[in-house]
Amino acid sequence: MRVMYKVYLFMQKKHIWVYNVNIYIISMNY
Repeated sequence: MRVMYKVYLFMQKKHIWVYNVNIYIISMNY
């Protein structure tokens, strides 16, 4: 469980820009 949490935090920091791009694309679709 602890390892998964660390991976989760790592993914958040690593791919925060991907998340932002996805939000932008979704916003453009509406």
